[in-house]
Amino acid sequence: DHKVCDNQPTNLIMSPGSKTVISKQTRACENLHQDCNHKHKGDRYCKGSCNPALLQNLSTAIQNWKLRDKPLSHKISPTTECVLKNIEKRIIHGSVEKIPLDCQACGGGLAYPKETKFIFHYQVRKLDEDCTVIDDTRKYGKTMELYSGKEFQLEFWEQCLGTMLPGEVSSFVVPAERLASFPAVNKKLRDYMLNKKDHSVKHCCGLMSLQEQGGLGYSDLDELMMKPEPLEFIFDLFKVEIPGTGR
Repeated sequence: DHKVCDNQPTNLIMSPGSKTVISKQTRACENLHQDCNHKHKGDRYCKGSCNPALLQNLSTAIQNWKLRDKPLSHKISPTTECVLKNIEKRIIHGSVEKIPLDCQACGGGLAYPKETKFIFHYQVRKLDEDCTVIDDTRKYGKTMELYSGKEFQLEFWEQCLGTMLPGEVSSFVVPAERLASFPAVNKKLRDYMLNKKDHSVKHCCGLMSLQEQGGLGYSDLDELMMKPEPLEFIFDLFKVEIPGTGR
């Protein structure tokens, strides 16, 4: 495990980036059906036994996903630009790699092309005294793959990875207002890491499926859904595949 070095410089992400997508092997079925009859066990319809606050937050997260169907660049404004700068980055372990010529931004800096493949480990943890770990891919023995310029529902992940070079390990502190959809998205990632298959999602809409389960199926994610809080994301980027270069 990597420890954060307190004397490393802190800076902010300056570029907005774009949406991304989970690789095919991690992407869950998200077909939504308009006509779904929500029933609990025993063929009885729900009569309000589910947690109203949790369901409201689930509904809000789903609405946020729908709003993200448009390219992020269409929503950029001076206000949004300020929002995109509020992720704090701290380098834990620097890279010895140099910026490839085909990844140099105008005026200097790093700019990966669309469909760049990032292969990495990640750890998500709270900012409490114990640095409570929510998820760690190393614990599951699997890596994460992400393609730039696609439609991954946590768009700030590409923004973070886009500031890194292979071999770099960095910490990113993300404010609560940018994490409304994190619990539901992380549920799918955790299900994948645990080789779980949630067949109920295939038969009814996302909100009704979560309501029938009484939540996300993980108490820590239910808590984050009801009470969002800032989180730390530690990315260990060990491989970058740039399209058309064979590397």
